[in-house]
Amino acid sequence: MHDVRVLIRSLGITSKYKGYRFIVEAVLLMLENPESGYKITKDIYPGIAKKYHTNISNIEHNIRTVVDTCWTKRREQLEKVAGYSLKHKPSNLEFLDILVFYIREHSSEM
Repeated sequence: MHDVRVLIRSLGITSKYKGYRFIVEAVLLMLENPESGYKITKDIYPGIAKKYHTNISNIEHNIRTVVDTCWTKRREQLEKVAGYSLKHKPSNLEFLDILVFYIREHSSEM
């Protein structure tokens, strides 16, 4: 979990954003099941919504807010984490996938 939080903070996202904890949870879920295809609206959001006693649309919105913030304020750092130039703002799933891939590839360095 520490690696996830360090990475998210490097993108300028702190716990002041509601999406912060949702992203941590989503990334951890995705790391636990590396072989499964990620169905964000069917697998990821419902589990997080249940845990935090909220609804799926709230989870989606708060994660999207974080993605928007990273895209506008820390795009260069986001591209560094992604490992390639991003031509468009990533979707929530693309953003989470970027984080998961980075953590898997660099966990020993973090």
